[in-house]
Amino acid sequence: MHVQKAACRCSSRHDGTSHLLARDTRHLLHHLHTSRQTGNKLIFTIGKFRQNATNQFEVFDAIRKTI
Repeated sequence: MHVQKAACRCSSRHDGTSHLLARDTRHLLHHLHTSRQTGNKLIFTIGKFRQNATNQFEVFDAIRKTI
């Protein structure tokens, strides 16, 4: 049986940092839109691109620079 890999995973560390791992930008944006990510530092990885952010606006800005 084939198990499909999750398009976007989110894990939290003990220090409150969230790490988002997304297959592509679309899945990352969908996850950010549906989650209530506030306050804590966020590390997100799209493919091989990795970036730190403290809020969704920084995430969007970083994505814009990579496209």
